[in-house]
Amino acid sequence: MLERAIRKRMTEIPALTALVSDRIYPVMAPQGGTLPCVVFRQVGGGRFGATLDGKTIGPRVIVLRLQCMATTYDAARNLARAVRGTNAARGLHAFFGTVTGVPIDDSGATAEVAVRGCALVDGSESDDYVPDVKLFIVAQDYQVTGKE
Repeated sequence: MLERAIRKRMTEIPALTALVSDRIYPVMAPQGGTLPCVVFRQVGGGRFGATLDGKTIGPRVIVLRLQCMATTYDAARNLARAVRGTNAARGLHAFFGTVTGVPIDDSGATAEVAVRGCALVDGSESDDYVPDVKLFIVAQDYQVTGKE
């Protein structure tokens, strides 16, 4: 559910939604979809503090890779900056707090998720270009800690 909480948080960043509206997708963007957009996927992490009977007593720590996709390099860079945030506009980097209204599943049920920390992993930002589809990508990895 941390992944859904981070997606929900991204929809609450004005600088980001001004660029992508609600085009923030898990795992892959729709084929032929509108750009720019953000795609996120879990690339690492796990649960800490599991007991022998299978209960988790500690936080969950995951690494999410965000791919900021656009038709120009500058647009992809601006999108990455909006996701990360600046001193004036809070983005994902250094975010912590409770995210409310996080969808649990497709039933419409929601929950609150406590995000104890979200930080851009040092040195994880990278640029890419996919010539077949003329797509610029700026990738960022975020370590997210939370309690579900």
